[in-house]
Amino acid sequence: FIDGWDIQLSFEFGLLGVITTHISLRDENLTADFWTRSSATRDLIDANLQRFRQQLKHRGFNPGQLCAHLGQPPDPEPAPDPTAALDDNLLDIEA
Repeated sequence: FIDGWDIQLSFEFGLLGVITTHISLRDENLTADFWTRSSATRDLIDANLQRFRQQLKHRGFNPGQLCAHLGQPPDPEPAPDPTAALDDNLLDIEA
């Protein structure tokens, strides 16, 4: 189990179109990917990633990979089922 946050959001921004972002936060380490179908919007996001990185640092985060992509985001992986049975025994009992 990894302690942290994974957030995926999509917004419609008028002339910019739909922007989808996936943000992962582990302790102070933050990564973000942005997807759009518009190459102009992708270029605009890409041009502002350094400024975003500086804002994150100013707020106490450790920014990792920050990327702008053209196209659709990959399908999110389903969250693990916390009630699923474990394959290994938690106790080693010998009689």
